[in-house]
Amino acid sequence: AATGLVEVLSYPFTSEERHDALGYAADDARRTTVRLANPLQDEAPLMRTSILDTLLDTLRRNVSRGHRDVALYEIGLVTAGGITPLPLPPGGVEPDAETLARITGGVPAQPRHVAIAASGAALPAGPHGPARPVEATDVVGWVRAIGDSIGVELGVEAAQREPFHPGRCVAISVPGGAVVGHAGELHPKVVAALGLPERAVAGGAALMAPSLARLGDRRGGHAGRKGHRRQANHLSAPPPRRPGG
Repeated sequence: AATGLVEVLSYPFTSEERHDALGYAADDARRTTVRLANPLQDEAPLMRTSILDTLLDTLRRNVSRGHRDVALYEIGLVTAGGITPLPLPPGGVEPDAETLARITGGVPAQPRHVAIAASGAALPAGPHGPARPVEATDVVGWVRAIGDSIGVELGVEAAQREPFHPGRCVAISVPGGAVVGHAGELHPKVVAALGLPERAVAGGAALMAPSLARLGDRRGGHAGRKGHRRQANHLSAPPPRRPGG
């Protein structure tokens, strides 16, 4: 928030169609998730594996309501992998410790991630000159500010990963080289598929990745550096409704 971003919350439900729109390959691990037996919306029966699966909808909704310069972030849980099917224990009897351990072990991890999405102007027009559009370097700076806030200097290196433009994407890493996220400009095909403004940018990182959490705890954290404040508004996602509701 110190960088001028606005915090939002989105529902953690997505779909295979969204994975297609984001350009995930058929064997991309982000396609492996939990399918809900009784989803709130038939159009979104899957648990998200990346906050960008749902945050980009919030960005699009803000732009469609007339907010041209928008910079949002969200901190939330994602689902890492699918459920391991297990036979149900008999009813009316408390499961023994071994059965409970198998059930618990079959539940996928739900790590806490952070994601950013922005479009429009990074700096408004003023006496200094015309407005400056948001760029990939802006979102990289915002992600690195997250590391600064807990005392971890995040590194960046050119990379290729969906849903980003192959020439405008970086991998985010912690000291030691472990990659904890990616950031950059969204691919034009993704922008078109989702109805987003041209040159929209985004980024995401595993906020509770073991390597990041250990470094932050060890160093005690400190207040992140402040950048320019960016005017932005947010509209919460509407409550999901069942068909016919």
